[in-house]
Amino acid sequence: MNIVGIFHHIRHFFLLHRELQRDPRVSGIAKSLPWIALGYLVLPFDIIPDFLPLLGQLDDALIVPLLLYLALQFLSKNLRADLEGKIIDVPGSSRKSA
Repeated sequence: MNIVGIFHHIRHFFLLHRELQRDPRVSGIAKSLPWIALGYLVLPFDIIPDFLPLLGQLDDALIVPLLLYLALQFLSKNLRADLEGKIIDVPGSSRKSA
């Protein structure tokens, strides 16, 4: 995967979470986990302080994606497929437009 593919994947992930926030069928915990991840990333309170070389950034690099992944795990397969169907096709992605 090249750098452009990585950016398209990240964009798709953020668009999926935007749809997750908008859909009333999504549970409150699935909607709150991305916000908790953002707060953990932005706020100065960390499990491992950021001033420790590498370790401080490593906890951010592990906890934030884990929280975003968990938010998606609270969705049923049908609901996730429905939300992904609402995302506009990203140029260069392998998804086909309907």
